[in-house]
Amino acid sequence: MLEGDFYESVLIPPANDGCSLYIVSGYATSAMAARHIKDIVDREFREIDIRLIIGMTAKDGIGETNHKGFCSLVEGSGIKSFQCAYVPDGKPPVHTKAYAWFHGENPLCGYIGSANYTQTGFFSNQKEAMEESDPREILNYYKTVQETATFCDHQDMLGLVRDDKRSLSRPDTDDLESRVAGQNTVTYTLLDRSGNLPERSGLNWGQRPDANRELNQAYIRVPSDVQEAEFFPPRGYYFSMHTDDGQMFICSVRQEKGKAIHSSQNNSLLGEYFRRRLGVPLGEKIEKSHLEKYGRTDITFYKI
Repeated sequence: MLEGDFYESVLIPPANDGCSLYIVSGYATSAMAARHIKDIVDREFREIDIRLIIGMTAKDGIGETNHKGFCSLVEGSGIKSFQCAYVPDGKPPVHTKAYAWFHGENPLCGYIGSANYTQTGFFSNQKEAMEESDPREILNYYKTVQETATFCDHQDMLGLVRDDKRSLSRPDTDDLESRVAGQNTVTYTLLDRSGNLPERSGLNWGQRPDANRELNQAYIRVPSDVQEAEFFPPRGYYFSMHTDDGQMFICSVRQEKGKAIHSSQNNSLLGEYFRRRLGVPLGEKIEKSHLEKYGRTDITFYKI
């Protein structure tokens, strides 16, 4: 039986490219999926299929945050394919947590136990355990559950999506502030100590043609006092970031001492978003004057 740190054993491909991972999990989060995929890609495994079925959606639905995240990963994840399906209302809920790796039709390994496909299941100090199991039996079980499941991006699944009280999708600042009333907030400047917008970091991280970077690459800096206050999750932990105009990004705190917020799927996503919002053509440098014309040079985060 595996206890403690079994992430590598269960979720990292046990062979070269061409593996498929079949997952049945009672609960799952898009942040976990994004973190897992990033780890796989960082190991230079790209020809990987992940096929996830979430079973307790039949009883509890799926939060809007996770639904948007899963649909985003289905559209493009960085690996060969990511599939996600929900067990719909009216079907028996599935609380199982099972994982099986195959290379083509050849079974490699399988695990069954208590860990949901979530960061809590695999990275927290919460007690979990997994047991090795026959991957062929898990695949057969997966196929049985699959008969009752529907892909997450099918329009029939919209009825399962729940307002998880974290969505800030309405573009009304007053409404946003009322919905997060009493929550922790932090506001800090996007400018440097000299009062200027950095030309080759932060929102302009990609403005370094000498480094062969994509011009829209960007991150949101985290000042040292905010780092020390531990306002954001620990470095490497993935979380959902909503904007007051209805966008959602899966992000993580990165770089030395956690000084930057990156988007998990593509470092250009945040840069493209800020440029569109500020009215700056894609690929062009963001200037301090663009922020001033917009009406502010700082940013506010609400912790929900």
